[in-house]
Amino acid sequence: MDKELTIDEVTEIFIRINSQGAKLNQSDFAMSKIAANVKYGGNELRKASLRGRS
Repeated sequence: MDKELTIDEVTEIFIRINSQGAKLNQSDFAMSKIAANVKYGGNELRKASLRGRS
C-alpha cells in the first residue's frame, strides 16, 4: 500500500477487503484505525501487540 494514503482511504480499503471475512465489533474497528495512524502512535501499539503474543 502507498504510505501516503489517508486514514479514511485505508479504512475504506479495510472495510472492502474484510466485507466477506470475520465480523468485526466496534472495538476491533477502533483498534484498526488507531494502529494504522502513526501520528497517534499506532506503530508503537502494533509493536507492543506483537511483543505480547510471543
